[in-house]
Amino acid sequence: AYGAVTVTIPTAQCIPGRMFIVKDADGYASSNNISITCEGSQTIDGSTTTAVVQTNKGAATLICFSSTEWFVLGMNDIA
Repeated sequence: AYGAVTVTIPTAQCIPGRMFIVKDADGYASSNNISITCEGSQTIDGSTTTAVVQTNKGAATLICFSSTEWFVLGMNDIA
């Protein structure tokens, strides 16, 4: 059985320019969302909320922008 998943990415201070891609390879994200969170007080796009992949076979690409922040470069919703 599948369920919702949370992916925690490491602190942004590691390597500026570092990228992460989170992909729904199995195709269940519409009913079992993939939440992407940061360690500690890190933010995604200046928010304390998470990024969410919620489309089957969708993906999110994140890049480390500074020592405290990740940016979402793109959300690919492939149905």
